[in-house]
Amino acid sequence: MALRQPGLPTYNNRGQRYCKGCGWGRKGKPVGDLHPCMYTERRWAALRRALLQHYGPDAPMPDAVVFDYWGGPGWRGAEVTEMYGGRAEEVTGGFRDRDRFADIAAALDSLTRWSEPGYGEHIRVVLAS
Repeated sequence: MALRQPGLPTYNNRGQRYCKGCGWGRKGKPVGDLHPCMYTERRWAALRRALLQHYGPDAPMPDAVVFDYWGGPGWRGAEVTEMYGGRAEEVTGGFRDRDRFADIAAALDSLTRWSEPGYGEHIRVVLAS
């Protein structure tokens, strides 16, 4: 993530969906993951691995990927936004296509099977180190 801008009046709180401006939290650390606590670390790690493989060396790596659930086939039906510092880019169609995004779709389906997302729920997976 980009370094915090000097004189920035606000920081990102853990509860915020998106990295705004600098992408750093109140204590000067990068904004972290945000997900419902019921998901096991194994399931969460599978989603992170799938996202890291998807972006890999050939695509620009976002700082974080945010999923907003507004209905649809579980988390796979969520709206997806890539965060690059303070810039957000929507992923048109999200990761709904199982054939095109097999590993990501499998990880999202695993989260959905574990616990169905609630309307308006969101998760954030930080990919920047």
